[in-house]
Amino acid sequence: MHKKLLLLLTLILTACSNFAAGKDWPQAHPEWIGDYKPIVFVTAPYPKQAYSNHQEGFVRLTFDVNAEGSVQNVAVAESSSDVFESIAVSALSKAKYLPPSRFNLEAPVAELTVIYHFKL
Repeated sequence: MHKKLLLLLTLILTACSNFAAGKDWPQAHPEWIGDYKPIVFVTAPYPKQAYSNHQEGFVRLTFDVNAEGSVQNVAVAESSSDVFESIAVSALSKAKYLPPSRFNLEAPVAELTVIYHFKL
């Protein structure tokens, strides 16, 4: 019961934080590579420095999903600029997956990939 309540609270807070970020401020939406998709994902707010300089870019991240469905071991595999990296890592770290056992996968599910595209 406690885990379900915690997951529900996480979903609500994520939705509220995405709404509070503002519809007018650009967001980077993740492009998930592969079939294992999250049940909760967080867009990455555009870095103010990059926005001011009209800079676009991307960050490709690799990560694992543990037995509870949480993201761990996030690493930058490739990036167009370091200005986008910490924001993309932070956003991905808040993603949530169904536990791998629901898909007959062993935990952790390793070396998944996502790309955040920062476009104005």
